[in-house]
Amino acid sequence: MSEYDSHEHLSVSCGKANGWTVLEVGGAAVVHMPPEIREVIMAPLEESHRRLALDFCVASFLDSMGLGLSRSVKRTSDYQGWLRIACCSPQTLSVFRIGGLSQAYEIYATPGAAGRGAAI
Repeated sequence: MSEYDSHEHLSVSCGKANGWTVLEVGGAAVVHMPPEIREVIMAPLEESHRRLALDFCVASFLDSMGLGLSRSVKRTSDYQGWLRIACCSPQTLSVFRIGGLSQAYEIYATPGAAGRGAAI
């Protein structure tokens, strides 16, 4: 699996929870995000992982680019897959609500909850 870590306090790592591939976004997911991030996020889909959870629980900040990450991974349906969002911070959850995306995604309190399907 791929992993990305920058000196600008942004990281994406890949793991598993309840049979789901979990992409953990750490640090600040902001507009000036390097293009390598998209590659790391799309790699599991290209490797036939069809059940993805995008985990923002350890993200310190999320702006419209973070929502853009969600939209790129939303293409899981192009790969006949599923996407769930893990978001435990009220501030991060509000970005999804304000951006009008809380209705477009299944949002869970933790990556484990996303794997079990226990929405918040």
